[in-house]
Amino acid sequence: MLNVALVSVNFWPEVVGIGPYAKAYADLLSAAGHDVTIVTSYPHYPEWRRRDACDDAIPYRIMRRETYVPSRPTAARRAAFELSFGLAVYRTLRRLPSPGLTLAISPSLGGAAAAARWSAQRGVPFGVIVQDVVSAATEQSGTGGARAAAGAAALERYIVRRANLVGMVSESFRDRLLNLGATDSRLRLVRNWPLSAALHPTRDEARARAGFREDEVVCVHAGNMGAKQGLDHVARAAALASRRGLPVRFVLIGDGNQRQRLESMACDIPSLKLRPLLPEAELQDALAGANVLLLNQLASVTDMALPSKLTAYARAGAPIVAAVHKKSAAAIELRRHGAGLVIPPEDPEALLDAVMRVATDPDLRRRLVEGAAAYARDE
Repeated sequence: MLNVALVSVNFWPEVVGIGPYAKAYADLLSAAGHDVTIVTSYPHYPEWRRRDACDDAIPYRIMRRETYVPSRPTAARRAAFELSFGLAVYRTLRRLPSPGLTLAISPSLGGAAAAARWSAQRGVPFGVIVQDVVSAATEQSGTGGARAAAGAAALERYIVRRANLVGMVSESFRDRLLNLGATDSRLRLVRNWPLSAALHPTRDEARARAGFREDEVVCVHAGNMGAKQGLDHVARAAALASRRGLPVRFVLIGDGNQRQRLESMACDIPSLKLRPLLPEAELQDALAGANVLLLNQLASVTDMALPSKLTAYARAGAPIVAAVHKKSAAAIELRRHGAGLVIPPEDPEALLDAVMRVATDPDLRRRLVEGAAAYARDE
């Protein structure tokens, strides 16, 4: 049995992104008999607003630390957020008895760098699971500029060079991590997986519970509403559908720093609907009841991240359309099993055409659903 310190800025009760996986790792370690201590912040993602958390039902120790949470996460404010959490992690680890293993989840770079430094000082084995390559994300999303990307790369280099093992959720991260100083012998593929049991409702039942009308084609995007998702282009596709009188509704479920902007756009677009973050059962109904599930990214996003929503999409039983770069991690994963229709990003016309094509072509829809099921089962 090991004493394990798991460092993750995101954790339960956050329901999207990395938080649910951080809890899943902790649950697996605890179930295997290890003594787990979580060092984390308070829930704040994807709305970037601090919330309270009740940890009474968690069977291991959680050490939550107050950190700066920017309501508008610009590059400078994100850097302050990372520094705030990193300092909190280092101070917390210094007060803990030396564990047998320190495991960090990146992002946050600040927390992972602090865990790497403390582990090296104590001679404790250190591992990191890379959910996003932050330097690539900064570069490809266009949110931080060259200086921010260089700073993130320096931190990532520090982390991966000090890690005994580096987990990556997508094989497409390998070259980036090797360039940052990892070695093949220390890299491991650690795939994300569906976190909830498949409900297998009938489509009609799920659709009725989700409140979707039978006379419209519903395209659902679930999760973070941030810059890299490029949801402005989805809003423009919805505007095209409205102008053409097509029976299509784009439904965006979730929260994020672009939500307010999208809400303003939706006021003038009848075919665009925004919903808040949903409880797990309601979200599964929305996914299973949709005609199309949408994965949308900026054209500049390639090898920086593998969207965590992909696992839930693959289990939902609805066809996936991915408006992403053809060399992105998501496109590579979907093409491996024919699990989604990959189309050019940032093209509202192509997106609307793809949604209508999938909705009206039963053979294509069947192939996509079967491919997604195979992806969920095999990967």
